Amino acid sequence: MMRIIILLLFITILSADDFFAPDEVMDARIREGIEHIHYTRYNLALSNFLLIQTEYPEHPAGYFFYGAALEWIMADYRNFDYQDEYLALMQKSIKISEPAAKNADSSVWPHFFLGAAYGFQGIYLLKYGNWLKAFIGAQRGYRCFTRVTEINSDFYDVYYGFGLYYYWKSDKAKILFWLPHEDNKKLGIEYLELAAEKGRYVGNEAKDSLIRIHFNERDYDLVIGMAKDRMNEFPDYIFYYWYLCRACIEKKYWSDALNAAGEIERLLESSPYTGRLALVEKDYYLALINYHLENFTQSDEYCSRIIGIPGRESAQIPFYDEYRDKTKEIRRRLNKLPIGGNHE
Repeated sequence: MMRIIILLLFITILSADDFFAPDEVMDARIREGIEHIHYTRYNLALSNFLLIQTEYPEHPAGYFFYGAALEWIMADYRNFDYQDEYLALMQKSIKISEPAAKNADSSVWPHFFLGAAYGFQGIYLLKYGNWLKAFIGAQRGYRCFTRVTEINSDFYDVYYGFGLYYYWKSDKAKILFWLPHEDNKKLGIEYLELAAEKGRYVGNEAKDSLIRIHFNERDYDLVIGMAKDRMNEFPDYIFYYWYLCRACIEKKYWSDALNAAGEIERLLESSPYTGRLALVEKDYYLALINYHLENFTQSDEYCSRIIGIPGRESAQIPFYDEYRDKTKEIRRRLNKLPIGGNHE
């Protein structure tokens, strides 16, 4: 639910006396910070949000948005070095927002910040497979956002959060088997499309979430078209290249996949935030793609990059074993070729 949380905060249609409503200075800093994130200027975004913490130490915005920026980095660059800081910032946002939410009858903001922080905690737990706690966090966030719509119903942006909630709750029904199940995936997609069309602030994020969902639905040609369309506006946003590459692999469009993987490699090499997992994932794609393009020497080189990581170092890379095992399968295929040699 991260993208709705980041962009919804700027709902200027609310009255000036709303509790926790950002003043003009804070609003300008947050807007500027979000713009930096959208164009991958993370250092500038973090500086903006840190300044808000300094200027407004009793307001959740600075802590929340700084944590949101860290989550964006972790997601796009597979860099989990910021997990502890991220969780601490979300917890601080909850601590500040919760008392205000209990006492606020007519203000959107404390309910919104509280739901935002709960949603972020759910994202973290989801990544590590703690589905029960992730669902509990999502439920708390959902209730907070429902309260937002009760206070102000003229709010198409909120359907972004509802769309994600309904789709992924339905998609993970087998994991959450003890819960009453109703298939609301179609409803979730419709809500996201509504947010993409009419949302004042979350249009871009709703479109990006639809890329992720259509990939999950195996609508790979649609994902390819959507990703390419979005690249025209945001040519250096790595999110689109990850999904373009993966969709092309699924469709066996190997030349297009190679081009996308090359762009991923370029963006990772130029970013100070690149995590080791991102390099492993990228090298695996390049090993696989080059194998199918019969660029066997290049494929072998990328296999060696992954398999050759020392054990102590590889133990620090999330999901390394999964990529290593898949890479060894490519290596076994290469070993059957005359140029493959013996790499076992």
